[in-house]
Amino acid sequence: MFKRRAFSSLFCALSPGVFLFSVIQWSGVSYGSYQYPGWAEFCGWVLALASMLWIPGVAIYKIVKTPGTSLFQRLRFLLRPDDDEMKTIQVREGLTTQTELETLS
Repeated sequence: MFKRRAFSSLFCALSPGVFLFSVIQWSGVSYGSYQYPGWAEFCGWVLALASMLWIPGVAIYKIVKTPGTSLFQRLRFLLRPDDDEMKTIQVREGLTTQTELETLS
């Protein structure tokens, strides 16, 4: 289990680097011998980033707005599973019944 976590964390850490090097090596969009104009490439980047920037944006917003004195405490709170959501998943997947959950609560 630990190896999977380390691998996925490593992959997530390397992803921004891959994106950055792709942007640095950008040479423009062409179709055959036709080179698309700069404004068209700009529109394409805006459309692509419009959906991608929400992920780090919401993550930063949640980290800033979560109560806690240190970054570690905030991340620890945000990364723990929600008990109510876990109970809903258990019932949905047939792992426990609603009456079993009510007797445990």
